[in-house]
Amino acid sequence: MSSLLPAIVGGGIAVVGGAFGVLFQSIREHSRWKRERRYEAYRAFLVEADFLNLGLVRTREEGWEFTPEVLQKAGNAVSGVALVGPQRVYVLAMKYQNIAKTELDKRSGNDWPALIRARSEVGREMQKVLGFDGMTDVPLEEEATGSAK
Repeated sequence: MSSLLPAIVGGGIAVVGGAFGVLFQSIREHSRWKRERRYEAYRAFLVEADFLNLGLVRTREEGWEFTPEVLQKAGNAVSGVALVGPQRVYVLAMKYQNIAKTELDKRSGNDWPALIRARSEVGREMQKVLGFDGMTDVPLEEEATGSAK
């Protein structure tokens, strides 16, 4: 019996170690999957935000009109951000969307610096969540006014 004890203990340790290995691998895979989903949702939002920015410029300068589909796609992109989180990113995305909607409704161009700041703010937060380096070292005020060199 005493000769079997080391084998039994060794086998038990191997089983427990294997179980922990599987658990940690599962956690790592889930984190990777979640990061990929966030990347996809964040990218979709930023593409739509940049398209919306361009559209706002064209609306103001050329009388271009947004179609309902363009506005729907922008709303869908924010919904994607809401699904993957975190809350801080969603709040910033909504802030951007609200400024863009106000700008679109007014068609004045007065809130353009605020819109650019909101886009930069949400982009930076998304990068933080994904673990990427910052977009730029330019302060938000300089970026919005175009005074950065």
